[in-house]
Amino acid sequence: MRSEFLTRSEPTQAAPADETTLEVDGQEVSFRSLDLVGPYTHEINDPNPDEDYQEWIVPVVWERTVDRESALREAGLFANQNSACRLRDEHTLNRVTEFFGVANRDRFAQTADSQ
Repeated sequence: MRSEFLTRSEPTQAAPADETTLEVDGQEVSFRSLDLVGPYTHEINDPNPDEDYQEWIVPVVWERTVDRESALREAGLFANQNSACRLRDEHTLNRVTEFFGVANRDRFAQTADSQ
């Protein structure tokens, strides 16, 4: 398991993976130069020439974090394999809000601002 912490450096919005640099242990590193585990290339059968098939990096700013041993694990929480999705499941929203100590008004204000 990798232990270094990845933090957002540039870009501040979604950008193609080939153009993205990240800060890893205080050093600027090209995303493509990282020793990542997983299939990060995809074969496209019959590609559409007008389609953008680039992989994109979506920046995340972590407001609060916990170590793995303290993670919220509970049957019935919404899970999704995608790296980004809109969370709408009320049970999961309520449990995560409670777990991280986020006030409901903060949660709803952020949701309203992002729509």
